[in-house]
Amino acid sequence: HRERNPRTEIERGFAGHLTRDLAHRLAALDAGSLDRPVDVSCSVMRGGEPVPARSTIARELNYVVAHAIHHYALIAVIAGVNGVRLPREFGVA
Repeated sequence: HRERNPRTEIERGFAGHLTRDLAHRLAALDAGSLDRPVDVSCSVMRGGEPVPARSTIARELNYVVAHAIHHYALIAVIAGVNGVRLPREFGVA
């Protein structure tokens, strides 16, 4: 469960500020922090009970990167269908 902030969805400058802040905070993590265990949960279907699991910060960050690439690939397809050219490597792992 995460709280949504509509400002990040409609205010480019605000979203950029949050992104830069997050990048700085991630860069400040030491290597030992990446192996720290965390508890995560995910609802696998709408309205379903969350499924708990153990993970690490490194594994979750890897998932975030892979998921972002997945979304970029979808954006690339949509852009192509609409005649928008993107760099060839956009959305490719």
